[in-house]
Amino acid sequence: MELNRLDTKIEELEENLEKVQENIKNLENKFNCINNKLDLIIDTLEKKIQPNCEKMNEHINFVDSVYDNVKNPLGYICSFINNKKIDNNYSLTDKKN
Repeated sequence: MELNRLDTKIEELEENLEKVQENIKNLENKFNCINNKLDLIIDTLEKKIQPNCEKMNEHINFVDSVYDNVKNPLGYICSFINNKKIDNNYSLTDKKN
């Protein structure tokens, strides 16, 4: 009788071990999938997004330099056209009182 109970326990343990091994395999597969996706994200960041950000930064710097060169003359013209008081401080932005 005791031997029978022992055999049953061993079978239960073997079944549990198989379940644990299967869970480990599933976790490994999920880990590999996540790792592959992470590699793809890193590759995209390094090869596509970073160069585009650098190009955008160059464009922003260009626009800023053009704006710095034309804001005073354009402000003068706008003030002149609007018959505003012409002073030495021309601006394209709203003045706060």
